[in-house]
Amino acid sequence: MKRIIFTLLLLVSVCSAGAWNKSSYATIMVLASQQLSPEAKGVVNKAVGSDFATIVIADKALNTFSVDENYAPLRNGDNDALVVAEQCVERLRKNKADGEAIVLLAKAIADLHSVPNFRIKDHDFSNNNYTVRRWNNRAGKLARYRNVKWRSLWNTVYPGRHYLFTPELYAYDIDLYHSRYRTAFIEGGISEWAADVAKECRAVYAEEMGDMYILTQERENEYEFIHDRLMAKAGYRLGTLLNEILR
Repeated sequence: MKRIIFTLLLLVSVCSAGAWNKSSYATIMVLASQQLSPEAKGVVNKAVGSDFATIVIADKALNTFSVDENYAPLRNGDNDALVVAEQCVERLRKNKADGEAIVLLAKAIADLHSVPNFRIKDHDFSNNNYTVRRWNNRAGKLARYRNVKWRSLWNTVYPGRHYLFTPELYAYDIDLYHSRYRTAFIEGGISEWAADVAKECRAVYAEEMGDMYILTQERENEYEFIHDRLMAKAGYRLGTLLNEILR
């Protein structure tokens, strides 16, 4: 029952185009659960009423993450992922049994690490679900184009390459490469993590891509490394944060 209630609570949040899709959310939850200490896992599972790794995170509600022109976090309103995360941390410091805050924190940390959720002040291109043309020829010759929506590239195309994977297998695949960087990924706190995400997104948005931008296959593959790295960071950081709060 608690699980159903938490899912409904997330669904009634402000809706927009999705952040991570259900598969990506589930994988991040598995990664985070794997980071939990036995003590923290016991507290979390009791608070949410089930195994934390299997909590369903709604993929239709959206927490964005806004920065100024210098990439400093703006904490822009109640649906800013950083604001939501910080509010949930304060709630959990007062009450470790607040299961709703745990689930909302999980979504906020995940959303903080999603490239399409990133907003740069006075740069509309970071807020548009524009169409890019994927140039699918590696030889450098004009071959064929395929139109794809920007958010679909991040939220459907990349995780779609793992469509036969369970969340556990997807998490294993992500962790297999990125576990060597875990110590570096979890350094600092939420503010430092937000700044790090801004740098990752800056690497993507620096080109100021617009509608019908031609995205080569090589560049698309480079972006997938960023996508997977951000999934790893979200999972490692969420688990680390819960360990710190619930110890």
